[in-house]
Amino acid sequence: MQTLLRMPRAPLTFSLMAVFGVIVFGLAVGVLMQPAVQIVGMERTSELVCLQLAFTPERAAAVVLAFPEEARIGIAQLLVPGDLALAWGYGFLLAGLMGLLAMRLTDGWFRGGCHRNVDSACRLNI
Repeated sequence: MQTLLRMPRAPLTFSLMAVFGVIVFGLAVGVLMQPAVQIVGMERTSELVCLQLAFTPERAAAVVLAFPEEARIGIAQLLVPGDLALAWGYGFLLAGLMGLLAMRLTDGWFRGGCHRNVDSACRLNI
């Protein structure tokens, strides 16, 4: 990771990763998921959020079984490729932003409120 952070074009690389993540995320939401959302219906999107927050298989099954059969087919179609593309988009966005953040921390980690040039005693020994 240190080698990647010290590359001459590292800021550009991490910025492009973050932008690529946003593009993949937009593609997933705007293009790949639209046919399945039309099947499920826009009026039931709050129930889809409940499905995302179900946390247990039993609660997820209860939410899915509350939908009619054709809507369940639409929910299954949302998973591939939509949710998989969302995961890749989030991954690239997170990797790019974390890389940009890590580049700013070349002198080490500091406590909140400390200034890099003034308070060298504020450095955390991690």
